[in-house]
Amino acid sequence: KKQPLPATGGASQPNLPKATKALPHAMWVWDARLVTDGVARNRLLAFSRKHGIGVRYLSAYDLRPPMDQHYRQFNRLAHREGMRVYALAGDPRWGKPQYHRVPLEWCESVRSLNAAAPQEERFDGIHTDVEVYLLSKTWKEHPEILLGGYLDLNAKMAKLAKQSPPMEFGVDIPFW
Repeated sequence: KKQPLPATGGASQPNLPKATKALPHAMWVWDARLVTDGVARNRLLAFSRKHGIGVRYLSAYDLRPPMDQHYRQFNRLAHREGMRVYALAGDPRWGKPQYHRVPLEWCESVRSLNAAAPQEERFDGIHTDVEVYLLSKTWKEHPEILLGGYLDLNAKMAKLAKQSPPMEFGVDIPFW
């Protein structure tokens, strides 16, 4: 027997079971200097520890040497603290099919870093922030084209992330 939904001011919400364990806090870090500067990196890790941040989405556009070593070191330190680290990148244009090769190549660079690194130095997954609505003229005139391209890109990224060794794939999805 279904239970009635609680009053929500007109919005319907499903009856969800109460979580038995609190989810970790997450933080998006867009400044890669927090990976390369040892003092800043240590402050970031201390802040995360103090505030219970267990998931980090870390800007990781450039994984070529010497940046790969900085990310590997950060990942190792964060994993020792019990934190999960996801490579983060995004660009509104990535939602357009003619730009799909850029994020797919980025995903391959994360996969390459992970393949070359010991487990504790790998990213736990990839995470994208592709805000197609920021392409305002195209968004206003042809939102269906941008959304179709965005969904197609996510399907390609998810497929690539499942390849061996598999990694998690997540996205930021704005409320339209």
